[in-house]
Amino acid sequence: MKGMVMVNVPVLPVYRHPESGSERVDELLYGMWGQLLGKTCGEYVHLCTGYGYEGWCRRDGLKYGEWDICRAWCSSRAFIHSRFADIHQMPRISSPIILTLPKGSLITVCEEEQDGWQQVELLDRRIGYVQSCGMGPVSAGKRDCYWQNNGIMLPKKEEAALRESLVRTAKMYLGTPYRWGGKSPEGIDCSGLCSLVYWIHGIVIFRDSRICPEYAVRKISMSQMAPGDLLYFPGHMAMYVGDQQYIHSSNTCGGVVISSMDPQSENYFPLLEGKLIAVGSVFLHQEA
Repeated sequence: MKGMVMVNVPVLPVYRHPESGSERVDELLYGMWGQLLGKTCGEYVHLCTGYGYEGWCRRDGLKYGEWDICRAWCSSRAFIHSRFADIHQMPRISSPIILTLPKGSLITVCEEEQDGWQQVELLDRRIGYVQSCGMGPVSAGKRDCYWQNNGIMLPKKEEAALRESLVRTAKMYLGTPYRWGGKSPEGIDCSGLCSLVYWIHGIVIFRDSRICPEYAVRKISMSQMAPGDLLYFPGHMAMYVGDQQYIHSSNTCGGVVISSMDPQSENYFPLLEGKLIAVGSVFLHQEA
């Protein structure tokens, strides 16, 4: 079995092996896409995600389609930006809920916003309505970012705005519990946090805590580090937010927190002292 698929459930676990008791290595959110790799095992299929991560997931959480259909559906999409968003049958808060989607999900926009509501189309062709405050377009205004892996070159003002938005989005996950392989407001791990924040901005980075040459992140010097850049430690990663501080999801800390690189700070995280391996950035003019 091969072909393109899209996720049609709010959160779809991705496992290392084709069984629910296996290690959860990732989670796919509604509207994300992938490619089947041909292997099946009972109710599980082997796939490669749209950002190049492989694993096994249940086939009943997927919608099958050709690449051009998936690409066409994605062309008019928007992100769920609130932690969770209810999709209603009608544009009123008392209307029955069709589906509840987590932050980072992708959904197709049908018509212009009206009276605080946005009409949307689900993958099964049902029409619903979501409060406009709970969703938004690709933040950088660069839909082609999804399809490139060479980094981003922006004018200084646009870059500053994108960096600020990356940090602001990451901070929305503060207090989210730690979950190995997680990537939703229900629970998230370190690389899940960083990769999802970039994903929400239309930028694909590698899902694990290392710099991979096939993706947009390039190594830079620590002196070039700016808010929104990425910090890589052994088996861990974080996002730099400025003032010698970084945001990360840590099992030791119980979830998403802001820690400091300054030993004199009250939120200094000693477990990472002296362990910084690399600093990475997607902004091309900073490439070392």
